[in-house]
Amino acid sequence: MSASTNSWVANDPEQIAEAKKLEIWPLDEHNAALLNEVHPRGYVQSSEIPHEVYDLIAIGAGAGGLVSAKQVCTVHVLLRLFSIVSLTPTVSVQTSPLEEGPRAP
Repeated sequence: MSASTNSWVANDPEQIAEAKKLEIWPLDEHNAALLNEVHPRGYVQSSEIPHEVYDLIAIGAGAGGLVSAKQVCTVHVLLRLFSIVSLTPTVSVQTSPLEEGPRAP
């Protein structure tokens, strides 16, 4: 039961060896779905772009991300913290003091 060359299929004997090379085992329906999302079959990693291996990647600099980063840094591991501060460009606006206007009695 072999599938297309771009999809992972659970329990396919030909694909089990490939999945083991990626340290994914067992190749059940859950791991096949994961691999289809993050590592399609036939994907070739560009050797031009260096990649790094991290012990922890924290997404978001909220309370959980910052606490995780702080705790992990105490044991000297490699950490990457990703955070989106703003989805729109930052705009600087210069304001002037409020002008004095007539006051209500």
